[in-house]
Amino acid sequence: MPPPHPPPDFYQVQLTVLAVFCAVATVVERYISWQKKKASGEANAPKVEERALLEGSTSSGKDIFAVLRRNYLLVYGIVMGADWLQGPYVYSLYREQYGYSERVVGFLFVTGFTAAGFSGPFVGVWADKFGRKRICLWFCIAYAFACLCTLSGWIPILFAGRLVSGFATAILFSCFETWVVSASQSAGVSQAGLSTILGDAMLINGIAASVAGVVSNQLVATVHTFTSPFILSGVLLVASWFMISKLWTENYGAQDASVGVGKWDILQLGRLRQAFDIVRRDPALLVLGLRQTCFEGSMYIFVFLW
Repeated sequence: MPPPHPPPDFYQVQLTVLAVFCAVATVVERYISWQKKKASGEANAPKVEERALLEGSTSSGKDIFAVLRRNYLLVYGIVMGADWLQGPYVYSLYREQYGYSERVVGFLFVTGFTAAGFSGPFVGVWADKFGRKRICLWFCIAYAFACLCTLSGWIPILFAGRLVSGFATAILFSCFETWVVSASQSAGVSQAGLSTILGDAMLINGIAASVAGVVSNQLVATVHTFTSPFILSGVLLVASWFMISKLWTENYGAQDASVGVGKWDILQLGRLRQAFDIVRRDPALLVLGLRQTCFEGSMYIFVFLW
């Protein structure tokens, strides 16, 4: 006899309880931190990132930090929400709606991961060469195209969508962060200010994941098709394209003549050789990469089997 299934609202109740707990913990942590600063006489002192920007008679330093933070986090929250919308129903779309075997679904998953792995080393150097804003705009187009491919049950189109999706994923988890790092340096934002922005981005990522999971579940329950989260994801990606075009400025990587920058080299093999040499000389970077690989691999195996 199979074990009884939890009631339909079981996961929603658990999510609500955990969300309230996290919100209360965040408020308590902020209050304790403020009390400690107050006790040490730092409660009324300017924030580190604001103080660093205001040095050198820059009256608009605080505004620069606020604008950069807002422009990045607004776009980042939307693109991560678009990404998280797709996650819960990729397997169900291939297996249940289109009826492909477990083996074919596995090949579809592996195709996306392989595409992300092989394109990962190249998207970074392309972003340095052609512009990080431009590459992020390509991401929106590519990922929206991948969402469009899910509307067809024809296997070649599904494989094409997975290839493009893997390429877009490599951009999502590299170029967006490098853009904000470079933009903060150009704006004169301190390291503490950049840390604040990246910390807020991680918080927004967690919120986006939770909200996207609930929204995608409600969409499927309402319209009774597993393609609905992908359609909404595509809409968000189109909106992100317009936001990036309007709100972001372009920035590039450092030009290094020793690796042939300035010549037409679409693969940027000189930069890749330089990166390989850096990793080879620093074993800590190799260990970090291997640990990240093992973590991500185990997580995706769990997602596939679950």
